[in-house]
Amino acid sequence: MCDRSSVLVIFLILKILILLVLPITVYVLYRRNHPLYKVVGIANVFFILLLIILKLTGNACVNNSNFFYIKSNEVDLDYISENPNTLYESVYSTDKYFYQDNRNAYYYDINTAPLKNVSLSCNKKSYMEHYGNGISAITTLIANYYDIDINMIDVLAFLEDKNLIDCNNGIDFNKAFIFLGEMYNYRVKEIYSSQIDSYISNGRSVLVETTNKANETNNFGCEKDYIVIYNKTNDGTYNIINPNDQYESYFCPSNTIGYSSIIEGNQNEKSYTLDNINAKALRYFVIEVE
Repeated sequence: MCDRSSVLVIFLILKILILLVLPITVYVLYRRNHPLYKVVGIANVFFILLLIILKLTGNACVNNSNFFYIKSNEVDLDYISENPNTLYESVYSTDKYFYQDNRNAYYYDINTAPLKNVSLSCNKKSYMEHYGNGISAITTLIANYYDIDINMIDVLAFLEDKNLIDCNNGIDFNKAFIFLGEMYNYRVKEIYSSQIDSYISNGRSVLVETTNKANETNNFGCEKDYIVIYNKTNDGTYNIINPNDQYESYFCPSNTIGYSSIIEGNQNEKSYTLDNINAKALRYFVIEVE
C-alpha cells in the first residue's frame, strides 16, 4: 500500500500541511492574538510528534512519501490501476544479447509488459514484477544453455502445477530451480567463483544469487536478487543479465534490506569486474544436462 502513488501523495500532502502550513497558521494566529492560537498550536505539536514516532518506527508511508522516492520509482501522480486478469498464451524474451559464436543471451524483463502483467491463478497484481526475479533468471540460464527462447507461460504453468507459487510470499527459488530440471532435463550444480571463467569460456552462463549491502555501492538490487553472467569482454570484465534492471537509477524503499541505497540503472548495458560481482554474491550456479 505504501508503495502506491495515490497513498504516497496523500501522505506527502499531510506532511506539507503539518510541517509547513500549520506552523505558518499558528504564527499568523499568534501575531493576531486569535483565540484559536493555542488549539491549533497544540494540534500541530501533536501531529509533528506523531510523524517523528512513525519515522523512527520505520513506517513506509511516512518514509516513502517524498519527491525523491516518487520520482526515482517513476511513479505517476495519477494512480493507474493494473488489470490483474491479463491472460497470455505465450510470453517470450524481452530482448536478446549476442556473444561468442553468435550465441544468444535471453532477457526476460519482469518490469515491463507483457511479463509484469501476466496473471497467475492467485490473480495477484504485479506478481512477476514483485516476485519474478529468481524465476526469470533461471529461465535465462536455461534458455542460454539450449539457445532457445523459452515461453515463460510454460514455466509458470509448470511451477503452478507443482504448487511452487505462493501468492503471498513469492516463488521458492531453490525448489523452483530443482523442479524445473524435470521439465528441461538438467541438474543444478553450485560452483565457486574461481570456476566462472571456465564455464564462460565454454559458452556457458552462470547464475548468481546476490544480496544488497546498503552501506556499499554497485548493488544489483534491493533484496536478495539474481543475475546471470553470460560473457567475458576483451578487457576482462563480465556482461550480465539482471531481470530486474531498470532504465534509470532508483532508491531502495524502506521495506527492503537495501533501504536508502541507490541501484544503478541500465546494468544490462554495462560490464562488471569479478570483484564487483563477488562483493555481492552469495552463491553461483550452473546447470548440467543429465
